[in-house]
Amino acid sequence: MIISESLARLRILLNESTAGFYTDTQLYQLLDSGQNLVVDFCLAKSQSLRNNDMSNEIKVFEPLSLLDTSNTTVTGTREYSLQTDYLVTQYCSYQVDDRSGSKYPAKQTTFHEALWKESNTYATANDRYPAYYIRAGKIGFSPNCVHGGPSMYEHYYYKKPTTIVSGNASSEITLRVDAHEAIIFFAY
Repeated sequence: MIISESLARLRILLNESTAGFYTDTQLYQLLDSGQNLVVDFCLAKSQSLRNNDMSNEIKVFEPLSLLDTSNTTVTGTREYSLQTDYLVTQYCSYQVDDRSGSKYPAKQTTFHEALWKESNTYATANDRYPAYYIRAGKIGFSPNCVHGGPSMYEHYYYKKPTTIVSGNASSEITLRVDAHEAIIFFAY
């Protein structure tokens, strides 16, 4: 559904076929708020599902995107900037040593837990699994990279949906079709 169609459907719900009480700009803002509510709801719901099974995907978001085509790591650098359209991580793998093609699935952790496991001399090898954390617009890895190079990590993530504004009325809503009606009802 394109954005102008969603505007027309919202006007039908409001029983206002043409701009009267609400301007088009106001309704586009309401549609954008509805889209943000759908995203928040889906993130909360998917988080509870993913706690039980990490293979669950978030079905209303657009297909996964790779963080960066170059994704080059630098020796001694722990954190790398996330893309501005980053929403949530689906999968991450990380090459912890210099063996070519030896990426391991990375488990999400917190920054503090990652530092603790690296500094804990009593931790076993199993406790030092490859891990990643997200904080302050950056993705960080633990253990830290032994050497730098291209293609050291893969980070698949969902993108934030494009903002709904009056200037792009002929554009498609960037969430999958399943969510289009929900956006209109949340806007209503």
